[in-house]
Amino acid sequence: MTAACGNQLPAVILEQSKDLAHLHERRIACSVGVTSAVTSRWTCPAPIDFLLNVMEWRGLSRMDLGPYIGSRARVAEVLNRVRPLTLEMIRRLASGLKLPADVLIRGYELKRAA
Repeated sequence: MTAACGNQLPAVILEQSKDLAHLHERRIACSVGVTSAVTSRWTCPAPIDFLLNVMEWRGLSRMDLGPYIGSRARVAEVLNRVRPLTLEMIRRLASGLKLPADVLIRGYELKRAA
């Protein structure tokens, strides 16, 4: 191995580990939504369910989502399915928390206002 290759090796390994982590998270995102053990169908979860699972896996609180979603009230509205995720929120979540945007952009049902 040459010196030039030796200097590039850590960057290559780091990039591959990031790719593997992203693929692992995508696999988890899709495997969380098992619809039935009998039919063995796999579906991706609704965006809010996925986000709640990521929060649990990473030990994040609702306050940790503030920079990506907005105020505490806005985070509560989104997580309680009163207000939808906006495109800008999805972009910030995808880039800031390294989440797959294609899972977050899926449609989901909102709760009706009382």
